Amino acid sequence: MSRTCSRCPAVVIGAAQVCGRCRDAERLCRDCGKEHHGRPSTLYCAPCRSKRRRKTVLHPFTPEMDQAIRDVYAEHHSTKALAILVRRLERPRWSVQRRAVAIGAASLRTREAPWSAAEIAVLAEFAWMVPARIRLRLKAAGFARTETAVAVMRKRRRLRERADGMTAGALAEMLGVDATTVGRWISIGWLVATKAGGASRDAWHVTDGAARAFVLAHYDAIDLGKIERAGSKVWLLDVLSGGRVGGNVEKLRRAG
Repeated sequence: MSRTCSRCPAVVIGAAQVCGRCRDAERLCRDCGKEHHGRPSTLYCAPCRSKRRRKTVLHPFTPEMDQAIRDVYAEHHSTKALAILVRRLERPRWSVQRRAVAIGAASLRTREAPWSAAEIAVLAEFAWMVPARIRLRLKAAGFARTETAVAVMRKRRRLRERADGMTAGALAEMLGVDATTVGRWISIGWLVATKAGGASRDAWHVTDGAARAFVLAHYDAIDLGKIERAGSKVWLLDVLSGGRVGGNVEKLRRAG
C-alpha cells in the first residue's frame, strides 16, 4: 500500500504519514541547520534556542517610582506592598524588592540574635503567661522579642510545662468552666491568685498550690463531668497529689 507524503509529493510505502526526508528535516535546527536531537516539535538546537531567548531589559527607576515605593511600603506591610508595586510598576518582584531596600523603604529580613541567659531567665520566670505579656516583661527588662519568638522559645525549652501554675483562663479550661466563674472565685476569696497586670483573664496567676487548696476546700463547686469532658482528669490527679503523677502538665492534659 502506497500513499503520498503529507508534506511533500514523495511516495510513502506502508502506514507512515511522512517520508524519511521530511522526518529528518524535522530534526534540523531552523537557524543553523544542524540536528537538534530533540522531539519533532522542536524547532531549534540548544545554542540557537539560547540566542533567541528574549532578554528582559529593565529601564532605570524614576524618582516617581521611588516615591511610589516609599508610599506603598509606608502604608502596607512588606508582603502586601510588594504585591501592589509589582502590579502597579509592572516590574519583576525581585527588582522592586531590591530597589525598596536600596532606597531605604524596606529592610532585608535578618535572623534574630541568639537568646541570652538573662532573657531565658525572664522567660522561665513568666512562662505561665501568654506570649503577649511575656513580650512586655522582656521589653521592661530591656529586651526586644516578638510574640512568635517568645512562643517558639518557650515551646522549644518546654518552659510552660515546668512553670508553677497557670493563668486564670487556662485554669477555667482545665476545670471546664467559664473564665467568669474563675474570676468570681477569685473575687470572693475562694481561689488565691496574683494580679500580673492588665484586665484580661490571663492577667491572673494561679499557682499549683493555690489550685490544689481550692479543689480540696471547695470540691462541691467542681463538676467532675466537665473536667472529664475537658480531658483534665490526669491534670486534676497531678494537682491533688502535689505533682507526683507527673510534672509535664501539657502532656498529661493530652493523655487525659
